[in-house]
Amino acid sequence: MPRKKQEVLDFIGLSHDYKNYKRHILPLVKKGFLSMTHPENPRHRNQKYQTTRGDLKIMDKVTNKQHKKIMQRPK
Repeated sequence: MPRKKQEVLDFIGLSHDYKNYKRHILPLVKKGFLSMTHPENPRHRNQKYQTTRGDLKIMDKVTNKQHKKIMQRPK
């Protein structure tokens, strides 16, 4: 589900300051982890962001690796 810039920043626990958008959201867009609902106009007043299919596959791999590491820890 597409989310506003402010919602994404709230989710990761950051203020709505432009530097946080520039430092955290823009790199994810450039690397293809997030997509814009209006890529032709990045400053569109209704711009929202959503995760991409590739991002979900990577997150599954990372989550599975972390789960395996946790399960292998000695008790």
